[in-house]
Amino acid sequence: MEKTFEERLQEARLTRTESKIAKYFIKNKSILAFQSLKVIAADLNISDISIVRFSRTLGYDGFADLKRQVQAELALLIDKNPEDVNTLTKFTSGMEMRQFFPLENTEQMKDLYCGMVQKTIERNEMETFSQAADLMVQGKSHYIVGSFSRIGAVETLYTLLLPILPNLFKLTEWGFEASSILANLKKDDCVILFSFGRLCRLEKEVLMAVNRERANLIVITDKKETNTITTADVTLYSKANAGLPFYSNVSNAVVSEILAAIISQKTWETSRERLANVDMLIASLSK
Repeated sequence: MEKTFEERLQEARLTRTESKIAKYFIKNKSILAFQSLKVIAADLNISDISIVRFSRTLGYDGFADLKRQVQAELALLIDKNPEDVNTLTKFTSGMEMRQFFPLENTEQMKDLYCGMVQKTIERNEMETFSQAADLMVQGKSHYIVGSFSRIGAVETLYTLLLPILPNLFKLTEWGFEASSILANLKKDDCVILFSFGRLCRLEKEVLMAVNRERANLIVITDKKETNTITTADVTLYSKANAGLPFYSNVSNAVVSEILAAIISQKTWETSRERLANVDMLIASLSK
């Protein structure tokens, strides 16, 4: 069985320059698998031949042979753990190795998007949706949080819940406005967090506030394991890996709509008048 790149590194006796190259390769493995020799050499401020020698020290025929194996290992990682691979890695690997879904006809589009919806529904019990809805209904104030590619999901759920729940806030980036809103978080409040998986500044600040005030937390994530899940009172799972070179919000939209539908059922008696007033306002604006 062919040794992996990491196994070869562990067994090799490297020079100081080769150790420098090895550290760079490990840190940037998912990207440099598709970089040219000249670009890598320029980043490291070394000669091309130094990288070729490094490749041969590891037992490869040359740099091209090393890249071939690293690309193969990366493709295997994506196949085995698609939810845990970041968007940039999937994009670069997809462009180079055609790993992402080729949308060539409407039948393929149907399979792709119906598959995401089906997988999302399969990952969640109806009871879990109901528990999340109860936390939102019981909360005095409600915060919907998400950044980067999750902003679309935040906007969707915020729009659906705005006519139903009072004291509703959204946070999509960290700054003065977000910190001012979050300063009002209390124990009886509820936070819905579309987790990015890797803790960004906004997620860190929200989690610290939730833990400090002991507020209720609902996490919606496509990741199997994140730091946010250990803090969550309820976790709902989406399906973000669409075989596309970008994060898909289809599954988050499904989760949002199911959650909003259940919340509207649970609050119907109190939200009916609010919904009627919203409908009248929309009707007046359309005249």
